Amino acid sequence: MLRTRRIVIHSLIAVFLAVPAMPSLASAADRYRVNARLFGPTGMRGQARYEEQPKNGSLQRRFKVEVERGTPGAIHQIFVNGDNVGSVLVGPLGIGKFELRTPQHIDSPDDGVPMPNSFPSLMDGDVVTVGSMNTTLHDD
Repeated sequence: MLRTRRIVIHSLIAVFLAVPAMPSLASAADRYRVNARLFGPTGMRGQARYEEQPKNGSLQRRFKVEVERGTPGAIHQIFVNGDNVGSVLVGPLGIGKFELRTPQHIDSPDDGVPMPNSFPSLMDGDVVTVGSMNTTLHDD
């Protein structure tokens, strides 16, 4: 009886190890992301992030810039590899946010602005400039 139980247990373990795990449809491994921190001469700082991942049968893309400690009311132009992609307005608390998203993945007005089809897929080494701050994106 004990020998039979051991054989069954060992057989189950062998089968379990031989069957590959089913991948998640939207696992973290499917997501690609690059980001970087921004620092300015006036104490303003922030971050830039680009990510893409499969979602509901299409590619969701998102480019986000956030700044803090900025001068309230200031508008800073945003450039990616020298091309102007938008601007960020610093609010009354010194914080500003800008976001582009794939249009079909925008669920509410707070989800960002529709990303133009011409917006490039960003990679490690691409340069983002926000006002007087610039940075180089790196793999997450």
